[in-house]
Amino acid sequence: MTDAIWSRLLEVRNMFVLARRFTILALGSALFAFAMAGAVEMNRHESNRYQPLAYCSTVSGYKCVSSL
Repeated sequence: MTDAIWSRLLEVRNMFVLARRFTILALGSALFAFAMAGAVEMNRHESNRYQPLAYCSTVSGYKCVSSL
């Protein structure tokens, strides 16, 4: 009888360990996804600063780079 109880407790403990690992993995993946989205967004804003010369004359404050 005691062995059955200990066996069941061990199964429950293993389920909690797996749930905790999955939660950590999910949170890590979400954090990574947000970081990548932020990096892509920052890169998009940076690339908007370098426009062809035809665009430079209409917008002030942009760095003008040759489109060649």
